[in-house]
Amino acid sequence: MNNIPMKPRSLKLLEFLSLEKSADRLLAFEVPKDALSWTRFCGALLLVLVVLLFLSGIFMAFYYSPIP
Repeated sequence: MNNIPMKPRSLKLLEFLSLEKSADRLLAFEVPKDALSWTRFCGALLLVLVVLLFLSGIFMAFYYSPIP
């Protein structure tokens, strides 16, 4: 049989896209303990939803016509 060690697909993809150094830096980054809390999660979720609301409103303002 084949004795060549196989790499996982994710590592092959990182090599192909030349993102190994970036992935290593992200994996080595230590997150502070207080960064993972429900208040920060809900605040970040609220921020994303409000930005999405404004972006969709701007998009609709360009293309919406009230005439049936």
